[in-house]
Amino acid sequence: MTAIGLVVLLFLLLGLPIAAIGAAPRCARSLSPIVATAVLTTFAVSIAAGTWTVLVLVAYVGTAGLVPAFHPADWSAPAIATGLPLPVAIGAAALATVLAGRGALGLARTLRSDRAAITTVDGLPVAGDLVVLPAPEIVAYAVPARTGRRGRIVVSAGMLRTLTAPQRRALLAHERAHLVHHHHRYLRAAYLAAMLNPLLGPVERAVDQAVERWADDAAVREVGDRATVAEAIGVAAVVESVARGGATLAAGHSDVVDRVRDLLDRPPRRPGAGVLLLLVTVLAWIVVALLVVHTHGLVEAAELSGS
Repeated sequence: MTAIGLVVLLFLLLGLPIAAIGAAPRCARSLSPIVATAVLTTFAVSIAAGTWTVLVLVAYVGTAGLVPAFHPADWSAPAIATGLPLPVAIGAAALATVLAGRGALGLARTLRSDRAAITTVDGLPVAGDLVVLPAPEIVAYAVPARTGRRGRIVVSAGMLRTLTAPQRRALLAHERAHLVHHHHRYLRAAYLAAMLNPLLGPVERAVDQAVERWADDAAVREVGDRATVAEAIGVAAVVESVARGGATLAAGHSDVVDRVRDLLDRPPRRPGAGVLLLLVTVLAWIVVALLVVHTHGLVEAAELSGS
């Protein structure tokens, strides 16, 4: 592989998330929520991990002539430079550093959010897995289980007063589904992937939408009425919007209008978007493999030239 081929593969790998800009939202709505969540999360993690790994590998091998002290003494820098130009390696190092910083920031935010959620729950009375916040705000969320702690459903008194008894049952079933199916793992994986690669932002949002639809479907199975679940989502969103002085519906990170529409009128199954994302995922793995093999070949040539 020539140096030009290497650069082309790198740009291809960096640009693959563009294929998800339109496909990810369609995948979140047109596939089964469980399948959509798995496909979208796999795509995001594959792209982010593969991209960052290749950038680090290219940066390390390609800078053998720039910082020889950090490389084996028997490596020939000129031999490496023939297939991996130094400017490409420096660019890869700079980009990998920036992305690593974003990933570290995302991890820190996640840990801080976890601590805040646990602090909120601690000290409040618990009924089974339910914690009621004595607050008028419209709040409902799930706190995942931790070592020595059970998962908790946190709902404000204001939220409970807003909903009817069937709607409250639907809300609790929705939040309980988040706990039972460990939806936080998919959300965190997608969030950290998007921090490592900003182009994956649409995929992160699509994962959020998919897990919300997953929880909505679980609530429908428990309540037995799609309209009741849709009403619970709509009422909570409207009250929250009014309380915030907003003019649009907003509940968490998901599109409330789409969720209500999907509950009342199931969207047709169109697997095309999911197939496209799976194909792009496989293509990403192939590109990563080619780049790793090429870099390994450069290392072997450098060792032979340097010995």
